Amino acid sequence: MNMTDFNRIPVGPLLSLAQLSISLHKAQNAVAVARFDYLDRLKKFERKRGAVGRLDKNNAAHAAAIAYTADEYEALLAARRNAYNIKRRWQNACRKFN
Repeated sequence: MNMTDFNRIPVGPLLSLAQLSISLHKAQNAVAVARFDYLDRLKKFERKRGAVGRLDKNNAAHAAAIAYTADEYEALLAARRNAYNIKRRWQNACRKFN
């Protein structure tokens, strides 16, 4: 690609792609933070009541742990959904430059 080809690329889509890249980075960091918060809350529960192992929503013994961590788990799911949506928008924006 020579310099004249770069001059033909509109600036608007490039800025949108850059903004999406930044948003994706922030969203991925938010997922990591939400996951840490969820696991931290689960560890607090385990310190109080003992280890529960892998959580199973169909196991009645795990109901208390699931209820205790419900808010953090929902925040984690929301962060994951947001990151996925931003990633899809970023991928679509990247396809415009091929």
